[in-house]
Amino acid sequence: MLEVQHAAYAIEAELIGYPQLPPAHETLAALQECAEELWLCEEAGELVGAVGLEGGEEELLIARLFVAPSAFRGGVGTALVQHALDQAGGRRVRVGTAAANLPALALYEGLGFERVSESEPAPGVHYVELVREP
Repeated sequence: MLEVQHAAYAIEAELIGYPQLPPAHETLAALQECAEELWLCEEAGELVGAVGLEGGEEELLIARLFVAPSAFRGGVGTALVQHALDQAGGRRVRVGTAAANLPALALYEGLGFERVSESEPAPGVHYVELVREP
């Protein structure tokens, strides 16, 4: 899983101009310690994407979402976000991404998410939070 995650987030890191993007460098130990419920997507026995969810009473957080570069623009991201929406059970769903990650923003906004805030967690890196209400 980490190999695919690293490859996917390396592309995002380049896209947004931030090579230190944490998921691009996550270790196995950190992954094993995460509190997320991980859902994997496979095609022909190969991992092509994953979504990590963290649930609370009021909302479900998409904590990670990645698609293997070989599967970009093949509907995997849409399927994974739709799975998260299906798991929400009437709760609000929240997600965040870099403002420069236009493909991710198009995906989320195309599925009914609305931008609710923007911050700058690192110099020059603008982060957008989006929410989809039930």
